[in-house]
Amino acid sequence: MSGPLSIAEMDELENRESARNYLCMPLLRVFKVKFDKALKGDEHVAVVGDHKTLGEWRIEKSLKLKTRNRIRWYLKKYICANERMHYRYFVYKTNKNGKKRVIAWEGQQHARVLEYYQIFSQADGDKFGEVYGVVETERGWLRHEYVIQFQFIWARHIKFNKNAKMKRLRQFVLKLNVLNENGRFLHSRHAKAEIEVVKYAYKNAEFTKQPSNGIAFIEGADVAIFRVTETIETSSTYELILKTLDGVPIGSARITLEDIHRFEGVLNLPIHTISDGHQIGVLKLPYLLLAPLPNATELTMRSSFHHYWPRNWPIMDVGNRGIGKSFFHFNAPVMENTLRSFIYAYELKADMAKLEIYSTKDYMPVVWNSFGFYTAADNAVIESLYDLEYVLLSELNFAELRERRVFIPKDTYIYEYTDLLNETIENKIFLTLAELYQNLPQDLGLIIELQWPQALQNDECDFIQNLNKNHFIDVTLQLTTYFGCGRALIFTSMDANICAMLRYKQTAFPVMFMTTGESTLWPSFKDLRTRTFFDAINLAQSENLLGTAPHADNFVGGHVDIKSGFALRQVVFLWGDCLNSTENLETYRTLHATGLIYDRIDLNGPKRKRANFFAASELNEIFKRQCISMGRISSER
Repeated sequence: MSGPLSIAEMDELENRESARNYLCMPLLRVFKVKFDKALKGDEHVAVVGDHKTLGEWRIEKSLKLKTRNRIRWYLKKYICANERMHYRYFVYKTNKNGKKRVIAWEGQQHARVLEYYQIFSQADGDKFGEVYGVVETERGWLRHEYVIQFQFIWARHIKFNKNAKMKRLRQFVLKLNVLNENGRFLHSRHAKAEIEVVKYAYKNAEFTKQPSNGIAFIEGADVAIFRVTETIETSSTYELILKTLDGVPIGSARITLEDIHRFEGVLNLPIHTISDGHQIGVLKLPYLLLAPLPNATELTMRSSFHHYWPRNWPIMDVGNRGIGKSFFHFNAPVMENTLRSFIYAYELKADMAKLEIYSTKDYMPVVWNSFGFYTAADNAVIESLYDLEYVLLSELNFAELRERRVFIPKDTYIYEYTDLLNETIENKIFLTLAELYQNLPQDLGLIIELQWPQALQNDECDFIQNLNKNHFIDVTLQLTTYFGCGRALIFTSMDANICAMLRYKQTAFPVMFMTTGESTLWPSFKDLRTRTFFDAINLAQSENLLGTAPHADNFVGGHVDIKSGFALRQVVFLWGDCLNSTENLETYRTLHATGLIYDRIDLNGPKRKRANFFAASELNEIFKRQCISMGRISSER
């Protein structure tokens, strides 16, 4: 007869009994989804979700569906589940290493749900992109691929040689081809690169597959952009064909990746005749190279906030730089763009605060309203503006920035603010983006403008930018993921390419395009996408942005209708000095803009407001999903 059980044997027996008690019997789950039209031969469908079997939102561990006609896709899977599952469908392609490139995914705020007792959600299957009666699909973010945009966004791109007949040409047919290793045309079904194109037109500014005959283009009137997507391990050669509107060949310009040395630039390409290769002109072609975030594969489909802005939300009161501009306005009660200024606006019931950031030489994003500031040597006596030196933030490392004297001219006076460099966190200037996130109330929404110098219509520019735009954006997004996720936050910029880069790189933070439009207060930019409210709307549609932030002057006189943006489900925030009075604010509120960005909320803000909008606890819970979508294990900081 065996003796009594040892403690170890008793523990093992208890563990076995516990495992038996909580054993979950597998239940057959059926996933069925249908599309409006058949997918392409190299496109596949997968399901991903929060259950371990569904990959726990990790794309590479998602489950591939089967199909017979490429319209209806299905999967039967035994899944051990004793609780509800959340899941989404997505369309993807695979590269030669088997890695998935997300083409499109269901972008609703709330994922699909299967309760623990359900086999399938509905008998006839799900419809891709339609969840709870809401249709929303998102373009995939960059993971194992890059995107190049070849942009026709200026009044003049093409300059022909002395031939007078050629010089008058302004209307063309443009076609971008992929070439094989021998420099010959490669049909799209054999090419590794995917080419799409957009030509801006209201309500029709979305990237689509390039037509076989190319697109008609009027120089100076049209905006047209070619978008090429390739996996990271490939590099193709391209040829842009120019024809007359009646199909007569004019010439061609060849592009190789060796021509592309930065993430953004302008190609100067010779145009050669197709018949004998004689050079007949030059094509100046701006390009944008978009690359994935370093942690792009950690991003998930847990939630999408790219278009999350319900129409029943009230008009947002947005404090410009916190309580308002102070460096050029004597009556501001606190210093602009300081933590104290933002908190003051929050205490006065601002729903959001708008601020600008720019980067130091070592890529530290700091809160500042310009590209630089006036400074002088430590022992210099300042008597006039001529005693000062203007220095760019991008010329200084962050440590050097904190050691410089800071001056701001106001009218005929010069004021020194050097003492605010080493003030307490509430009052110091050149606040870092991380410090801002860590010290602001979580329920104060933020609109963060990424500043970048722009070329003017006359080709002048403030200065030559030596920073890497791609790295600036990567650092900003990584800091936001770690310190700033879990709040209402919108990125914006007057640089159209920054908006595109922000959108392609991530899933959690919405982006809108900020523009002066037709306001006459500033000289026009060279980029045609910045010229009017409708150009901004088209940009937002083509790059799948949340919306726009035009200057309020665009709507004076009623010749521009703000509803043009709303009709495309875009948000429209207004800004400008014309909003800085109670009377004007009330007038602009009648336009029902998404939000109004203005100074001195203490004087001009609503008087009977009980709390800021994002103080609602349920909204805080919603925005915490940003953290998980961006690869954070939890939303706790």
